[in-house]
Amino acid sequence: MKCPICGTEMCKGAIESVTDIVWLSEPSKVRKPRNAKGAMLLKRNEDVILYYCVDAKRCEKCGLIVIK
Repeated sequence: MKCPICGTEMCKGAIESVTDIVWLSEPSKVRKPRNAKGAMLLKRNEDVILYYCVDAKRCEKCGLIVIK
């Protein structure tokens, strides 16, 4: 996949965390973002218990990360 910003080929990888990975449309002041209104908990890796993982691609030139 080419970066939509600069056109460089993007590298495959993943975003991982031992805590939740949460999407919010705007920053939250809630201590646990997963409890914020409109929060979406991203997919948990079913193969490994106790951490979260989502597939992603990263542009090494401009730093853009795309989560699929």
